[in-house]
Amino acid sequence: ADSEYEVVAYTGSATSVIIPATYAGKNVTAILPEVCKDNTTMTSVTIGDNVTTIGASAFENCDALTTVNFGSGVTTINAKAFYDCDALTSVDLPDAVTDVGRDAFVSCDALTTFNIGRGFTDHTGNFLAYCPQLTTLTTSRGNDNGYLCVDNVLIHNVGEYRSYVIACAPGKTGDYVIPVSSLTNYTVNVFGSCFASCTGLTSVTFPAGKKFSLGKGVFDGAYNLRYVDLSAITGTIEDVKYTVNRSDADSPFYGMSEYTMIYLPISHSAANDEVNAVIGGTATAG
Repeated sequence: ADSEYEVVAYTGSATSVIIPATYAGKNVTAILPEVCKDNTTMTSVTIGDNVTTIGASAFENCDALTTVNFGSGVTTINAKAFYDCDALTSVDLPDAVTDVGRDAFVSCDALTTFNIGRGFTDHTGNFLAYCPQLTTLTTSRGNDNGYLCVDNVLIHNVGEYRSYVIACAPGKTGDYVIPVSSLTNYTVNVFGSCFASCTGLTSVTFPAGKKFSLGKGVFDGAYNLRYVDLSAITGTIEDVKYTVNRSDADSPFYGMSEYTMIYLPISHSAANDEVNAVIGGTATAG
């Protein structure tokens, strides 16, 4: 619009970049897609308070970027906006942020802390997967839309419809039990890649009392899991029967170590070469 500006390109070499709230008397309201993609010099960016939208891949693969100071007006962070920013260490989403796109913060190798704001209400997929150093995942100021972090795992309770287990901080360690007391609905979706790259986890147990649905590659790369135990679950959403197959990219068990034991209720199954699976109390034969 004639009354506002958008950031359409950046060609500078500064290490600290400030995107102003206003320029020449007009509000700066958006950062367009790929504006700073593949930048190698920027170490910090400060985003003005009038910016509402950060475009897709706007800062993707900015390997020197360690710090992002979000303006208070940001509402939308689009797909891959900060994908593969390997030096980024901490993210605190402003309370105005409502939408986060697919893979927005995926594969940020140095990210250690991530805080969800009060207004967060929508996202596409697990936007925090494959961040191996992430140990602190919080909603420190609370959230008004059913999101909460329990023991460094992001959960979403949607009215009386469904609960979701979205992302586990990959730096989490030890034995983990899905916290059914924090999941307010009977049906629970576990997002694809939820426990991906959680190399410190030694087990994941699904208690009775809920029906579960598992996305793709839920445990991908969590190589030190001794076991995943779904044997006690009340059932699966729409009565889906899972087949243990660690080489099938569409399977919840894709990418798991062949040494991880998988326990499922009776009537589920395992591929012919899956020996470390126990179905209804009976071990599979290779």
